Amino acid sequence: MELCAFLYFNGNCRDAIAYYADVFGVEMPEIATYGDFPEDPVAASKPNISHYVAYAELDIKGNRLCFSDSFPETFIGTNIALTIMSNDPAEIGMLYEKLKPGCDIIMELQETAWSQGFAMLTDKFDITWQLNLCCMPVK
Repeated sequence: MELCAFLYFNGNCRDAIAYYADVFGVEMPEIATYGDFPEDPVAASKPNISHYVAYAELDIKGNRLCFSDSFPETFIGTNIALTIMSNDPAEIGMLYEKLKPGCDIIMELQETAWSQGFAMLTDKFDITWQLNLCCMPVK
């Protein structure tokens, strides 16, 4: 079994995919658009969305992150955060620096009661990320 996160966007999914591919240093994936599926009821009812993303996924160190533009438009909420857990302080630091520009920083990268390095930020696509240096004893 595998648990994957699926992120929905309001027409800017392709930009989000490029952003996350850059942040995580992975290749841009193949992108299926609504125009690739003309029989799809959503695509048929909204012909002006043919270039929007129907499905794409990034492989981030063996973990799948799935993407789509959603119609009707998706409500962007605050009920989820994606958490990156790593044993590598350099990796957490690098991801923090790459995500930080243009983000709303909720918590700077810092030592906490549960981690020697933890940060929380909301990126330009309103996705909240937690970066957690795990499996390290806290002083």
